[in-house]
Amino acid sequence: MNLAGLREDGRRAGELRQISAKLGLGGSHDGSCYLQMGQTRVLAQVFGPHEVDSRRNESHERCFINVEFSPAPFAGLERKRRRPNDRKGVEISLAVQEALLAVVRGESYPHTQIDVFLTVLHDDGGRLPACLNAASLALVDAGYVLFFSFQTLKLF
Repeated sequence: MNLAGLREDGRRAGELRQISAKLGLGGSHDGSCYLQMGQTRVLAQVFGPHEVDSRRNESHERCFINVEFSPAPFAGLERKRRRPNDRKGVEISLAVQEALLAVVRGESYPHTQIDVFLTVLHDDGGRLPACLNAASLALVDAGYVLFFSFQTLKLF
């Protein structure tokens, strides 16, 4: 915050970032979303449902959701090579996977796998919420049945 009470991007303390999204970007994927929240930009691509890659992930009652997170090398302030098992990336993948498992009607897709690929193109803070929103919108673009309730997310 500067002396005028504004953040670096010009927002006041209680002001939200500007949000814009584009769905259905074309290509070989089943659903996609390009989301911009402030200066953070995320691309989400959804493939599936398809046969489960690994038998240990197969469930007779619901689908398995595989989430892979990868920031572009030029996405942040520091330009460094990222390891495939980067701790922050794994944490974001698991958080998005848990959230999507809570809202996708997995019983509608038993014995299948849904792949969600998240690529951060520019990171200006708030990449977890941007990834959650982009993944959800990409699933909607792919035509998946989603539901939402406060009990599902265990907020209260």
